[in-house]
Amino acid sequence: MLLQLSQRGKFISLLVILNFIGLVSWQTPLQANESYYRVVEVAEWDVLNIRITPNHRSKKLGHIFPNELCVLVIGEGYAKNDVLWFRVNYNNIVGWVNSYYMAPSSYCD
Repeated sequence: MLLQLSQRGKFISLLVILNFIGLVSWQTPLQANESYYRVVEVAEWDVLNIRITPNHRSKKLGHIFPNELCVLVIGEGYAKNDVLWFRVNYNNIVGWVNSYYMAPSSYCD
């Protein structure tokens, strides 16, 4: 039995497949409070941890490699010790990184 898809369903399926293989992308314009940053001050053998809250003891959600030039910063906040942290969306992981290890990037336009 063949699954019958509507024209709209076929179109959406095609877009999903093309996005998956990299022929189209789902880029959205930056919001007013969003900007791109690059990783700095992280040794080449180390990573920048993405954490669940703006705290160095918080659970790790993922990491960013030290040579990354395009990390989307979507907000900011302060830890209890007044250290500035950035809320990031990186590879579909949304969490917090210490702003000390980030610098504005001009590579992502």
